[in-house]
Amino acid sequence: MSPDLRRAVLELLREVESRPGMFVGSDSPTDQLRNLQWLLVGFELGYPQSTGDTPRGGFLGDFGEYLRTTHGWSVARGPIAAVISAATGDKDRWVLFWKCVHEYEERSLGDD
Repeated sequence: MSPDLRRAVLELLREVESRPGMFVGSDSPTDQLRNLQWLLVGFELGYPQSTGDTPRGGFLGDFGEYLRTTHGWSVARGPIAAVISAATGDKDRWVLFWKCVHEYEERSLGDD
């Protein structure tokens, strides 16, 4: 994934975390995560077209690999599904997702 795309996705995620209702709606953390997945898919598809950047993989694949290697979770159905499966309850899913995103962000800062 290009460093520019990583920064753009992480910036978008900071906005989503601070105002989830605006970006992903719903009262259910599980539904919010599923909506967030589609938001990220769309963002990753549109990013190269808006910037002229050459697509080289995206956040969801990178984040999934991070979850697989650091937590040992299966990401065969994607990183969002991995977080949903790993959490103990609906409310825990949202908290666990953001904990993992922050860990990923800290680890990936050195990659840019």
